[in-house]
Amino acid sequence: TSALQGRYVAPQGEREQLIVTLCGELLAQPVEQLSVTANFFTLGGHSLLLMQLASRLRQQGFEVDAQALFAAQTLQEMAQGLTLAMATEHDASGSLIPADCTLITPDMG
Repeated sequence: TSALQGRYVAPQGEREQLIVTLCGELLAQPVEQLSVTANFFTLGGHSLLLMQLASRLRQQGFEVDAQALFAAQTLQEMAQGLTLAMATEHDASGSLIPADCTLITPDMG
């Protein structure tokens, strides 16, 4: 079928499965027939649905670059571009700078 875009390739791993599941929901496509080699836009996706996909991915704890999703040629490429938001957060709890500080000096760091 057109949803498969040729040979069916099943999702591998949690990220690919999540992308396929969310795309299936947004595009009203049967998830079990969505190949990771399919193109979001060829499947009927458009920019507004892509923003909904990005929002749902953020709700699942991923940091999402909407431009990277837009540029991805396949669902698999979309999954490869996902990073867990908690993996990129920076912990500043070790800072020696008081909350009421008005001047920062090198020895505070």
